[in-house]
Amino acid sequence: RNQVAEVKPIVEVAEKHDATPAQVSLAWVRAKGATPIPKAASHDHIRENFAALDVELDDGDIAAIDAIERRNRIVDFDAAPWNQV
Repeated sequence: RNQVAEVKPIVEVAEKHDATPAQVSLAWVRAKGATPIPKAASHDHIRENFAALDVELDDGDIAAIDAIERRNRIVDFDAAPWNQV
């Protein structure tokens, strides 16, 4: 959980935008044209996720995150489309 807080480029972008690494990750997914659906178990977490809508990444931010070599799927079930190759 919250493994993005350990990824240096995401932390750097978060500091630049005065945001959390989780908010930056959600903003990056949106910048890629997808709609993230984050889990939230508390009102504070819901507010934090909602605040990600205010994070505007520039091209350099997106490129920095795109360049991350680390690949890790949290959900990886056999019937997933990426496992149907």
